[in-house]
Amino acid sequence: MPAEIERSPSPIESELANTSSIGNQLLESFKTGKVYRQAFVEEAVRTSIAVQIKAIREQRKMSRPELAKLMGKSPSWIFRLEDPNEKPPTISTLLAVAEAFDINLNISFGPFQSFLDRLSNMSPASFEVPSFDEELGDLEDRAVGSEDRSRGAETEDGGFGA
Repeated sequence: MPAEIERSPSPIESELANTSSIGNQLLESFKTGKVYRQAFVEEAVRTSIAVQIKAIREQRKMSRPELAKLMGKSPSWIFRLEDPNEKPPTISTLLAVAEAFDINLNISFGPFQSFLDRLSNMSPASFEVPSFDEELGDLEDRAVGSEDRSRGAETEDGGFGA
């Protein structure tokens, strides 16, 4: 009878186990109480906003002074915006940042499951966002595909099927 060979987990399996473990640890911590959950959410929001602004700026190979000039602010203001230890920016400031980067701003409430999923799937690339011009081709392709699907729903007499 052949001996069973022990196989070590692949790097991907190890990473998935690690991510799952982090998710389980967070869930256990969240169970300790509302105060902990809300403090964690606040810290995660502060950090993710600061990190994402910096990541998008760097993705565009833009310096702090360049972003500051684009927004009519000082470079030190941009530095504070990218510092997770500073007060979180206001919605009007976030709208100004979105305008400067020519991107959408999405602010929403959600269940903790979505929050844990987002934290578990976080990577440097997850903070990057293409500008409108960078994604325009994809948007147009999607719109054309949507029109094609709509036309496919038309019946022979020109109406739409039930």
